[in-house]
Order: sequence, then structure tokens, then C-alpha cells
Amino acid sequence: AQPPACVSACGTRMSDDCPECEECAECQAELQNQQTAQPMWPVRSALGRHMLQAARAASSSSSSAINAPLSERFTYKYELNLSLIAESLRPKIILNANDEGTKAFLDRCEELSESFWLQSGRSLLQRGLAFFFSRTTVNGMLFRGSMHVLSQAQFRQHLAHPEPAETIAPQQFESLLDIGAGDGGVTSRLAPFFKAVSVTETDRVMRWRLARMGYRVLSPDEAAASTDKYDVVSCLNVLDRCDKPVQLLQQMKASLKPGGKIVIALVLPYTPFVEDGASKLEPTERMAIRGNTIEENINTFVLNVLAPIGLETLAISKTPYLCEGDMRKQYYILNDYMFVARAMS
Repeated sequence: AQPPACVSACGTRMSDDCPECEECAECQAELQNQQTAQPMWPVRSALGRHMLQAARAASSSSSSAINAPLSERFTYKYELNLSLIAESLRPKIILNANDEGTKAFLDRCEELSESFWLQSGRSLLQRGLAFFFSRTTVNGMLFRGSMHVLSQAQFRQHLAHPEPAETIAPQQFESLLDIGAGDGGVTSRLAPFFKAVSVTETDRVMRWRLARMGYRVLSPDEAAASTDKYDVVSCLNVLDRCDKPVQLLQQMKASLKPGGKIVIALVLPYTPFVEDGASKLEPTERMAIRGNTIEENINTFVLNVLAPIGLETLAISKTPYLCEGDMRKQYYILNDYMFVARAMS
């Protein structure tokens, strides 16, 4: 899973240098303020620039003691335009909300962002390491960039849908395979429902971190060649960053036990690339996601990608894909879309 690259004021995907981003007046105003307010002084040293950024952040939040915590100020539009969703898919929509797990992650983001020495050290090291390693490896080395997709309670709701969440108990299932588990933060919110957790990850540093968490760590090739079957296979923000996503979906389906489920998180609009060190390459294979709206993207992902390989969609939702921030931003965000599916009978 890769950290979000764009941030917005309103919850839409927004950045001044991202041509794929949606636009809105609120985001445009924020970007203009960022570009025109407080011009950067000619500070030569990196440490000096970071100290200046910290001073600005402190100045802009001088009344933080009386402000509400980030978790209470955070707003996000979870709703989809149901009129644009295929009629057969509308009963599968789950409406998420800012629950306690999401709020706890946001408050942690705020706490880390306000730690000047931590953020300064991370930023300086990141600048140097980025010349030699990928962003994923650097984040693993520095223990930065942890992400949030769904809380434990929300994962439970998605696994149970359309039945009540209470039908899913702790360690309800025997086995989970989480593909592209990253630092294991998101995996840890799924793990309580399983007796055994296996993960795949290509990055060496992340593999070391996952092993320390007690998970069985496999390479993608080992997982593809294995005859092991799982109750649930999760693939969270990987399909748009792998070379052959449809082939990966087929392998996931083949790894399911009878009645097993696949849990997918996918950033939309669909803008795939493959990370190769510091380079971004075009994937060999693209998924047939079409349309000018998010709802059309959802419809075509289900009908053009999942259904043709024999996967029946059980649940769909929209959720903020959150990443820990830095000295400039308390968090980064993209729009994520969740899909739960099973093999067609």
C-alpha cells in the first residue's frame, strides 16, 4: 500500500501538481493561500527551513489549546450518488462514518505532526535516503507514513454485510492472507478476526517489520505458488500499484476456501503505476475501469473487472485513505473505495 500523494481541504482528491485531481472552490482557495501566504525566506540549510516551517505551524495554531482536537474537526463526505450506481449494486452500499477507530488515528496524526524534533529528523533523513531507496523503503526505515483505511469495527461490518456486524466474532475465521501489507498497520485492524495471519510484501524493510509483528511473511511468488487456502484474502491499495492487477485478482480467487471472501481497497480515479526504486513505470496490464464519475468507475470495476473473473460483489463503500502527516500537514488523504466479493457459485 502506498501513501497518499495528494491532500485536500474538503475530502476530494486535490493537489496543485496532480492532473488527475478533482477540483472544487474550497481546494482552489486553500492552494492559493498556500502559494501566496508567507513567502519562503532564503534559508540555506535544510534544518533552518524545517525550523521556519515549525515556527509558521506554531503561529497558525497558537490557539490550539482552545481548539477542538483534529478528530472532532475532521469532516469527510462518505456518501455516493446512488442515482449513478447500477441498480443491482445499490443494496450493497455501506455508509461509513468517523467512528472511534478513525478518530483515534486522526488524533495520533495530530500528536505526531506537532512533534518538532521527530518531524525534523524524519524529514532530513528522508531527503538523503530518497536518493537511494523507494518511498516505501524509506517510510519503513523511518517508521513514518502509517496508513488508515477502515477501523476494526468497520472491517467487521464489511465482512458481515449484509448480515449484522455482530455475527462476526473475534477469531471467527481460521486464516487471512493480506497482500501488500506494508508496515502492517492496516493488517492489524483485520487480524483480530483470524486465528492465523499471513502477509505478502516485496519491500525488505517492511517484510522485517511484518515479521516482528508475528505475521507469517511470504513473497508474492511464494503466495502465488502455494496451495494454501484462506477464509479471507485482502488486497488494500495494491491493484493500482502492481504490474498485472487482473492476474493478481485471479490468484486471490484461487486462494480462497469455499465461501471465502476478498476485501479490496482501491483509490479512484484509477491512476496506476508501478514503483521501481525512485521511478514510476506504466503497468503491463490495466483494469477496464471507465467513466467520468466515481460512480461510473465503481460500476465498471464491478461489471468489467470483478464479474468476468467470477467474483460476486457483496459490499461497496467509500472511505478516507489516511496517511500520517508531517510538519506541514497533519495528515494526507485520498478517496478510497472498498469492495467485498466472493467466488460466484
